[in-house]
Amino acid sequence: MQTLAPRRPVCINLNSDGSIQRNEAQMTREQTLDRIFAMNPTATSEFLDCFDDECLGEYLDHLNAASQPRGRMAIWVRPTRNRAVVTAPTRD
Repeated sequence: MQTLAPRRPVCINLNSDGSIQRNEAQMTREQTLDRIFAMNPTATSEFLDCFDDECLGEYLDHLNAASQPRGRMAIWVRPTRNRAVVTAPTRD
């Protein structure tokens, strides 16, 4: 039988506009990209170069949350600027 280690508590601070307040010591773009490549080896630098630093940070947050075991303690807060469901009119 596999034994799971206890998870660390998660603290998510929100700004007044509802966006996630980052508490890391402002990683450089290269550090962020290195961590993304370590967690997602299929990501390419050509693709990730299309995104600004804030979007890359949000993606890294999402990768970190997705790598944790699922359950009641698994928490990820969708950034307020990203909608969960997107629709588009049909083309005739």
